[in-house]
Amino acid sequence: MTPAAQIPGMHQETFDFLVFRLGPFLLGAVATQITGIRHKDMPKNESDVKRLDLRGIFHLTPREETALPPAFLEVSGERGRTYISVDAAEGIISLNLSQIRKLPPLIDFHKSQPSLWGLALLDKEIIFLMDLDQLKTE
Repeated sequence: MTPAAQIPGMHQETFDFLVFRLGPFLLGAVATQITGIRHKDMPKNESDVKRLDLRGIFHLTPREETALPPAFLEVSGERGRTYISVDAAEGIISLNLSQIRKLPPLIDFHKSQPSLWGLALLDKEIIFLMDLDQLKTE
C-alpha cells in the first residue's frame, strides 16, 4: 500500500470547508456535511429534528446577544437531521491538502472530543477542523 503522502497529485487536492464562528474560535467542517444554513430560529415543532449546542459541548460561556441572530447549520448524517447552533456562518473556503495540519499534542481537548481532527492557518487566523458526524454529545 502506498502512503497517502506519496500518491501522485495528492497534495494538489482541495477540499471545501464551511467556516463558522463560535465565540473567539473559527471552526470548519467539510462543506458536504452541511445540507443548509438557517439564519432565523430552528424549527420548533419537528419531532425528528435533533439540536446540538456546540457551546455546551466545548464548555464555552453562553452566547452574548448581538444584533445578528445565531446561525443554525443543518446536518443530515448518522444522527438524522440535526441543527447545530453557531455564532455565525462565515462562508465556504477551499483548502489545499498542504494547508491542513494534524492537531498538535499540546491541544489536548481533542482527546475528549474526537470530532476535532486538524487545523489550518488562513490569513493569520487558525481554523479548527472538525467532523460533525463525530461530535460526542455526552
